[in-house]
Amino acid sequence: MNYVSLCKSTANGIHCLDFDESGRFLLALGGNRLTIHDVDNEVMIASTLTHATETLDVRFTSKANTLVEVGRNFVRLWFIKGSDMRFEEVDMSTMQNVSCLGTFQ
Repeated sequence: MNYVSLCKSTANGIHCLDFDESGRFLLALGGNRLTIHDVDNEVMIASTLTHATETLDVRFTSKANTLVEVGRNFVRLWFIKGSDMRFEEVDMSTMQNVSCLGTFQ
């Protein structure tokens, strides 16, 4: 995949990049556009707009075809089926004392 072309395809640059566990799919967040790329076949398979407020991070989860998007005062779970992407808002009232979400190695 031509990663330089991927980065040039977003006017506001790329804020987040993440590969799924297989390494086949790459998600990119640029501005408020979220895209999923099939690296093996060098094609974009899905694209959608993210939350209107600032998204801080987006990552694939360990569950197939699922992403988590975290932003200021919101958390969304995204579900991918083919080129279709749908989300569910996480009820923030059920979360207590969350100051950071992420992976530490």
